[in-house]
Amino acid sequence: MRKIAKLPKPPILQTNEDLWTKEYLEAIKSDSKSPSRWRDKRIRSVLNLETSERCAYCDSEMLSVSFGDVEHIKPKSKFPDEVVKWSNLTLACQRCNNAKLDYYSDVESILNPYIDDPLDHLIFAGDLIYHKPGSVMGYTTVSQLKLSRLELVAARRRRLDLIATQLRNIEVAPNCEIASTLREMLLDDYKSGEFRNSVRSILSMHGFPATELDDSPVIV
Repeated sequence: MRKIAKLPKPPILQTNEDLWTKEYLEAIKSDSKSPSRWRDKRIRSVLNLETSERCAYCDSEMLSVSFGDVEHIKPKSKFPDEVVKWSNLTLACQRCNNAKLDYYSDVESILNPYIDDPLDHLIFAGDLIYHKPGSVMGYTTVSQLKLSRLELVAARRRRLDLIATQLRNIEVAPNCEIASTLREMLLDDYKSGEFRNSVRSILSMHGFPATELDDSPVIV
């Protein structure tokens, strides 16, 4: 998980948000099926851009093997009036979406990557993620979304192995100019690639200053 900046509301929602919300609420009241307006391709395209085509929860790349789910941060079953509210929509992989389901709690809430900084609540230790001592939100996020599931840990490990190779290439570069170029390439990869905060923890241990690592992610 990493902090995400919300992009401006897409024009289709500026025009239809109130109408589609009313449509959904009336469908619930009459016990009839309502169109899944939140899946509109014009909404999804902005969410793809906003999340850099990565899951808002586990930060894994997914669109090469999956469409991804348009996710309601507050579940629509409990907040039907926010079914197409822009601030309530994001993109999630099916594994995280299925793990979260309709979970919601005011007391033990899951981190909202648009509002909360995961670095304030989570410890990224190599391919593992833990909650910071005393952070109920951190604990709930890791346990509810299953951020330590074996497949996800393995995916982080593969990513970190690639980063380790890049770090080694910098160390053995034949001159400073090549090392500097490789370093810039690594930072670009870090800013645009998956598992950003896991990679950040490794780069920090290798002496990369926070002024470089805290730059806003590149949107691709």
